[in-house]
Amino acid sequence: MKQLISAFATLIIASLLAIPGYAKTIYIHDNLRVDMRTGPSVEYRIIDFLRSGTSMEVLKESGEWIMIRTDGKEGWIQSQYTTEEPIARDQLARALKQIQSLQSENSSLKSQLSETRSELGGLKSDHNKMSNSTEKLQQ
Repeated sequence: MKQLISAFATLIIASLLAIPGYAKTIYIHDNLRVDMRTGPSVEYRIIDFLRSGTSMEVLKESGEWIMIRTDGKEGWIQSQYTTEEPIARDQLARALKQIQSLQSENSSLKSQLSETRSELGGLKSDHNKMSNSTEKLQQ
């Protein structure tokens, strides 16, 4: 019995060490709910449902199945439901936020440009006055 337990423990440790060391992030496609299972087949028990946009770490790939980790849970999902790009909803939100930031920056730059033009106008006026004064002094 001890040999069986020892062999089983060795098998578990070996399987944990066999998991590749890469950690690629992937996402669930738009408008889907994907079953996360205990193994790489529809025959395995469903342990969670992952919503569209869920970020996951890839632990292992096996054919059309991917072993993933998300929110501290590990399980298997079908790779056909994943993408390496964030979903459109998240991309849109990020783009809108970036647009707001750029519009704010644009407004600030326009204000700075207006101030700089005003300052330049004043400097040109001062330059003209000094040029006129210099001409009068030279006469």
